[in-house]
Amino acid sequence: THDRAYHREDAPHISDAAYDALRSARANLTDAPPPSLPDPAQHLATVRHDTPMLSLTNVTEPRELDTRLLPRRTNRDTDIVMTPKLDGLALSLVYEDGKLLHAATRGNGATGENVTANVIHIPGIPQTLPPGTPAANGRADIRGEAFIRPSAWEAYKADTVASGSSEPSNPRNAAAGAIRKKTPVPSRLRHLSFLAYDWRGNAPALDRYSTLLKTLHARTGIETVPFKTRNCAPGHHLDPDAEKYHRDLSPDLPRDGIVVQIDNLQVRKDLGTNNRAPLYAFARKWQAEAVVTVLRNIVVECGRTGRHTPVAELEPVEIDGVTITRATLHHPEYIKALDIAPGDRVTVERAGSVIPAVLGKAPDSPPRDPGATPWTFPRTCACKRNAPLDFSQVHPYCPADEECAPMVLDRLAHAASRDALDIDGLSHTRIAQLADVFGLTDIHELFDQFQRT
Repeated sequence: THDRAYHREDAPHISDAAYDALRSARANLTDAPPPSLPDPAQHLATVRHDTPMLSLTNVTEPRELDTRLLPRRTNRDTDIVMTPKLDGLALSLVYEDGKLLHAATRGNGATGENVTANVIHIPGIPQTLPPGTPAANGRADIRGEAFIRPSAWEAYKADTVASGSSEPSNPRNAAAGAIRKKTPVPSRLRHLSFLAYDWRGNAPALDRYSTLLKTLHARTGIETVPFKTRNCAPGHHLDPDAEKYHRDLSPDLPRDGIVVQIDNLQVRKDLGTNNRAPLYAFARKWQAEAVVTVLRNIVVECGRTGRHTPVAELEPVEIDGVTITRATLHHPEYIKALDIAPGDRVTVERAGSVIPAVLGKAPDSPPRDPGATPWTFPRTCACKRNAPLDFSQVHPYCPADEECAPMVLDRLAHAASRDALDIDGLSHTRIAQLADVFGLTDIHELFDQFQRT
């Protein structure tokens, strides 16, 4: 089923929008609630949540937020809080007297998978809370989302392929797969991020959700989701606020919508929940904007592992206020399946409002010239050896290793990047200049040159 593929196997067969539509349609056809999510996978031990981990009800129509949230307001509170709906995997981190007892996925809401062994490798998730603070006394249940930022995606893919696994299809599935792996792979997990959005158990008695987020970060050191509050006068329309907040958020936060919720915690408690979702918070989602542009060219880039990845060079086009000129085409079979070539008009979207993706040939794409030479994947690397590429795997590879200049440059650039040694001022361009002058093949040789000068 689609539920199993989406939640258990981390390999959905359909788009997020189509999956959301199916679940919504099912709920509208019957008086019964949507079916429970699949039970946690059998290969990991299960954990019963202290309180249920609920999902959010999606809102897709412009006025729907007003009809669902604003009539529920009382004179005690008129403030709304907006946070990003992060596109990753929801986690519950349970601490006992300041020590991480276990980490669990949402699972079916009542029980989740114990992923403690994996989660401890994610930066930003501490194994102990600061001693002497209220958070370290008793039982703390801190909930949030683990995800892969766009800035870390290429490095994650490279490390995954270098370890002998196939290239992951998208950041959300990759994050979920890495966390739910029976044997942890620290080299992948270090590329993930975590932002908290709830604190239960020994949380202090506060009056507002926005204050809870500030207090959570101050007392635990765990980063929390960014948020924005909005005071709603009678007749206020929420959707423009949610759209603007969505546009203004950092492009390095992968998200598939905005969570819009009531700030007053007593009002939230009074409203309560239904069997699967709160009645004080909703997820505003928009259909991904797809535009049509011209595929100017397909270029092939060589990474630090020798993997060759095709990239689409596009006629500049604006999506959600961002100018898009390039998009990944993954591997040769992807291009073949889409049946696209330079000169075609193609449909492009920003998946998760972040990563540009070519969906396929546009319906209005003109017929190709029968006499035109079809685009083919190069058979050799662009390195000086002109080495024949290895096509035995999904992604073609260059076997030249240290004699492959593009591979060496990307390795040097990665070693100097923020995710590795974080050498300030050593850009890819500067590295290329140094490599050309000194014939560098390894980061150690670069340090040798620094010492000689």
